[in-house]
Amino acid sequence: MQTKMALKHLMCACVVQAASLPLRPHIVLVLADDYGFADASYHAKMYGNSSNIIATPVLDQLAMSGVRLENYYVQAVCSPTRAALMTGRYSIHQGVHGPFVDSSPNALALDEVLLPQKLQEAGYKTAMVGKWHLGFKSWAYTPQERGFESFYGFYAGSQDYWNHESLCWEVLLRMGALRTRIMVNQ
Repeated sequence: MQTKMALKHLMCACVVQAASLPLRPHIVLVLADDYGFADASYHAKMYGNSSNIIATPVLDQLAMSGVRLENYYVQAVCSPTRAALMTGRYSIHQGVHGPFVDSSPNALALDEVLLPQKLQEAGYKTAMVGKWHLGFKSWAYTPQERGFESFYGFYAGSQDYWNHESLCWEVLLRMGALRTRIMVNQ
């Protein structure tokens, strides 16, 4: 049950490394989808949620040793939250108001400047692991073309880690529709 629960809460990790400037800090951004505020165990313990604690030892360790952004507003669903993180702009200003369906032709506009592009300009190397979910209607919209030098993951909203099938729109999946395969540019 814990494994199934963990699979439903897909993560995106953006790893950034200073190219040749040893004084610059390494930056690791972790975005975990669909968790409630007290679902990560370090929050549950801090705020008295003693039932239904999800074991998150790695997130707990990262949270205790790094910078925690604890008091920020996010969107209720994944694509607008990811777009806001990548652009630094609230959804009303960058146009992503809901999650993109796997087969959707929608995508984060190409004229939006993204965090990894700015980090590259500052001399960082960039990589992303996990869920993109900001559109993939052509190569121009994929992470490799939006500032990430390396990407390992999937473009759509969710995916089973073993058979690489989409987890979005379960009813359509049972009917055989909306199957997506992992796409990695290596």
